[in-house]
Amino acid sequence: MKNLYLVAAAVSCTVFGAVSPATAQEAAAPQFQPVEMYVCNYRDGKGQREFDRALRLMSEVESSDEPYAGWRLFPYMVTPEQEFDFIYFGAYRDGKGYGRDMAAYVKMAADAGKAWDEAAECDTSLWASHQIMAPPEGEDDGEFLLSFQDCKIAEGRTAMQAMDGLRRWAKYRSDNGSQLGTWAWFPVYGAAAEDFHFKLIGGFDSLVDVGNSFSWMVDNQAYLVRDDMLGGLVSCDVGRLYSGEEILNTFPDN
Repeated sequence: MKNLYLVAAAVSCTVFGAVSPATAQEAAAPQFQPVEMYVCNYRDGKGQREFDRALRLMSEVESSDEPYAGWRLFPYMVTPEQEFDFIYFGAYRDGKGYGRDMAAYVKMAADAGKAWDEAAECDTSLWASHQIMAPPEGEDDGEFLLSFQDCKIAEGRTAMQAMDGLRRWAKYRSDNGSQLGTWAWFPVYGAAAEDFHFKLIGGFDSLVDVGNSFSWMVDNQAYLVRDDMLGGLVSCDVGRLYSGEEILNTFPDN
């Protein structure tokens, strides 16, 4: 999972629209990195085998020299509203790299694109991800779990204030024995976000880590600290948990 952590860190330009000049002067300039997301259902008569063929074709295309990494998520513990078969998401170093890579891919990957479209129908969106807390070093076996929550920023508060509260909460966790990789994804294009401002993501190496996080919250009554730190700043819905696998990764290790 380490490679996932190396590339999932940025914040959307959406944030800047919510930042007052005074807050902007107090906070460090956020970093940027685009994340593309495809929420997919297999077409009739198709399944994972057909989509895996599309992924193999995609990984064989040298569309550009831009570093890129892609992962696939499968629903594990979700709500009834999550009516899709899988999510594919990929990360680029920056927006310029995203534009160059996508332009090259469209020209050079016709077979992969056709195979993808024949295997699955997907809703496509572009996000920008802000790393709130880097995760601890863990085993890098290409498999992981991610939790997703839809979150709203309280009326009268800015996005930067909300992110500052989430960073304080993440630091409290880390200082007290429960470091959790955490990101906020802000919608840029194609995402219906009427009922939320950003998605809060948590990363786990395994189900053991999920259970350890649960026990830490209960044993230390840390949920009371969380409510105190985030009350009046951010409210989030019930989380969903997805199992993930790495598809390809051309990012350097450092």
